[in-house]
Amino acid sequence: AFIGKIDLSGARAFDGWIIPRDAIKRALTGYKADVIEISPTRCGDIACQPVDGFYPDWRRVVPDELSGVTAQFQPGYIADMGKIGLLLTGKRKSGAGLTAHLHHNGEGPAGVTFPYCATAYAVLMPIRTQHTDAERAWSDAIAI
Repeated sequence: AFIGKIDLSGARAFDGWIIPRDAIKRALTGYKADVIEISPTRCGDIACQPVDGFYPDWRRVVPDELSGVTAQFQPGYIADMGKIGLLLTGKRKSGAGLTAHLHHNGEGPAGVTFPYCATAYAVLMPIRTQHTDAERAWSDAIAI
């Protein structure tokens, strides 16, 4: 889950909507401006229809406290968090330094913050591994 804050000052009443990911992807392709205007029917220059439904209550999966206990994650998800963080820097190339910070929480949902955007937050669910003994897993891996 990814949560971001948008400025709605001066906007008419906002009931909320879910924008299809493909519309956001197409709108960001080649986009150079700092701001993309989003409405229920447009994402930047791309026409779209909102997804019929309500976004799940993300606050239910966001933990109040994080344990700091390390966990394992799908590498692609971690890479996606880095890409989101890079987009939030406003830069198009790497070299921005740390763009996403993973806050471990053992087997529970981990938090992800973005150093360049204090109003964005993501949650990653860890994967369960076959190994319960980290030292044995490491020694087995290097013995191959």
